[in-house]
Amino acid sequence: MKLTRLHINGFGRFSQEIVGPFDSGITVVYGPNEAGKSTLLEFIRTILFGFPRQARDKHYPPLSGGRHGGLIEFCDDTDETWSLTRFAGVKGGPFTLRRSTGEASSDERTLRRLTAHATKDLFRNVYAFTLDELQSRKLLQNDAVAGQIYSVGMGVARLPDFAADLRKRKKDLFRPQGRVQQLPKLLAELAEGDRRL
Repeated sequence: MKLTRLHINGFGRFSQEIVGPFDSGITVVYGPNEAGKSTLLEFIRTILFGFPRQARDKHYPPLSGGRHGGLIEFCDDTDETWSLTRFAGVKGGPFTLRRSTGEASSDERTLRRLTAHATKDLFRNVYAFTLDELQSRKLLQNDAVAGQIYSVGMGVARLPDFAADLRKRKKDLFRPQGRVQQLPKLLAELAEGDRRL
C-alpha cells in the first residue's frame, strides 16, 4: 500500500484539508512543534484501523469544524488506486472502500488484504510511529509485533503463526498435571501394562 493523498474532513486542528499528492519513494513530514505532524499520523492510523471503541468523540475531535474523519487515497501492490473513507461511529466508525472503477464496498476482508493483514499495533509499531514512541522502550514489547519484525528479517513471513502452532501442539502432547494429552495417556497405558504383567 502506497499512500497518495489525504482528505481531512475534520480531525484535530485540521478541517477540509488536502495533504498530498505524495511522491513515490519516502515521504517525510517535517514541521515545528504543534504544526500537526502527530495529528496527521493519527489521522492515517484512525482511517485505516478505526476510531477507538471508547471515547471516539474525544479522539482528535474536529476543533475547526467538519465531520469527524476523512479519506485516504492509496495504490495497492498492482498500482490500482483506492480510496478509504471513514467517519467516527460505532465499532470503529463505518468505512467505505472505493476502487478506481467506482465500485464501493465495506468489506472488512478486502480492507485487511489491502493493509497486508497488519494489526493496528503492528502498523503503529513498525510503519507509523512518532519519535516519542521510538524513544520509549515500549515499541517492541508487543509479542506479535516483535514476532512479525523478526519473521520479516528472517525472510519467513508466517513465523508468528508457526510459533503459535508449535505452542498448541506442545500443549496437546503434554501439560503438567494433565490427563487428556497424548503423553499422559501413553504413560497411563504403560502403567496399566506393567500392572497386568
